[in-house]
Amino acid sequence: MKSHHKKAGLNCADCHISKPFEAAPMEQCLTCHELPQKKQDYHGAPDKHDSPHYGVELECENCHAEHETSENFCNNCHEFEFNVP
Repeated sequence: MKSHHKKAGLNCADCHISKPFEAAPMEQCLTCHELPQKKQDYHGAPDKHDSPHYGVELECENCHAEHETSENFCNNCHEFEFNVP
């Protein structure tokens, strides 16, 4: 579990509501997190939360990971420099 979730006092069952060890659905993330607001500039990159390819439909877990290193999903095809928490 990432440190910010530990500090918030969460445990596994707070996110994994259907079955233990089954991926938590994005809707569960949205019980605590809000969808990001559209940004105007990402240093030359498009708004990573409103993709020109996927719009706002890309699941959070494509970039944000709880139990492993998060990744910049866009860099599977592009080269943008931004860190994913």
